[in-house]
Formats: sequence, structure tokens, C-alpha cells
Amino acid sequence: MRDHGIEMGAIYCKHCMTLIDTQPTKKVTNYYSECKEESCVRTRSESSLSSQGQWQASAKSAVGYNGTGGSRA
Repeated sequence: MRDHGIEMGAIYCKHCMTLIDTQPTKKVTNYYSECKEESCVRTRSESSLSSQGQWQASAKSAVGYNGTGGSRA
């Protein structure tokens, strides 16, 4: 008889913390991945678009930076 162990490994969505699955491990272990729940995927895509807009805005404000703490004159 093959022993599969006790399922003490838990896999959580790193965005919404939903329990995705469990797996047999020798000790309590938490793993993080991404779930496929529609609401979580939608939130991630909206968040990604929002952060891209913030990155573009910060990149535009750093155009004149010369690395010495001031802007080019």
C-alpha cells in the first residue's frame, strides 16, 4: 500500500488568498500562485492597467533627471 501522506501543503492565490488546492507534504507549507476565479482575474487586469498608467506618469516626470538630484538646466 502506497502512503500519499497528509495534505499539509496549501496553495493560496497570492492576490485574493483563496485556497486553490492542497498537496501532501511532510510539514505545514504554504504556496502562493494565481487563481482562475473571474473576479480575481478581472481585479488583477484592472490593477495592472492602473499600475501601467502610474509607471508612465512617473517615467514622464523623470525625463529631466541627470542623476545628481536635480534636473537639467
